[in-house]
Amino acid sequence: MNRSLRRAASVVAGGAALCLASAGIASAETPSSEQIAAAVYSAPDASAAFAALPADQQAVFAARMANWISDEVASGPAVKREPTVQEQIAMGPAGMAASGCWTQYQYHTWKDLGIKTGVTWMTANWCSNGSRITSYNIAQPGGQGYKGIKYNGTGQKFINNVGWEVRQAQQFNFSVVWATAQPCMQIRGGATGLHSYRADCNLG
Repeated sequence: MNRSLRRAASVVAGGAALCLASAGIASAETPSSEQIAAAVYSAPDASAAFAALPADQQAVFAARMANWISDEVASGPAVKREPTVQEQIAMGPAGMAASGCWTQYQYHTWKDLGIKTGVTWMTANWCSNGSRITSYNIAQPGGQGYKGIKYNGTGQKFINNVGWEVRQAQQFNFSVVWATAQPCMQIRGGATGLHSYRADCNLG
């Protein structure tokens, strides 16, 4: 290895050691999952700090990203609105008198170690003829990463219309190098306008 490569490797390793030291980890100790996460989140460059970790510690951090804690921030009653022409057609003439359409916006914070790692948001729309769901969609989903975590856009959508209620879920993608988080938001809308929220993709 030439002198310049040795110097670069030394700088990266030194930076990782400094991050771990700032998290209260002596070099001879095996750091805990919490200490590894704290070192990455507190680093000026989370990606560089993660890349400098040994492979086993990277795996520990990646496992934490897969289990972010949810913290509901914004919710409220579903807002009733006028149906579009297409939604009216889907309701059918027999159900027009008892029908309705609703919109529900949700904003959510995700955390690890009590540290905000990302936020996500989405709007769910649905209509019914009074007894069953006739149309639905997810609108304007988005997100933002914090502490050097990259937001990579939306992932899969999951929908289950059980007749009296439609369950709409949206997955969101975050990453630090190869470690990924895919948290999910779900809004359930009922045929009478009632709704509920879940921080997962389980539509059962």
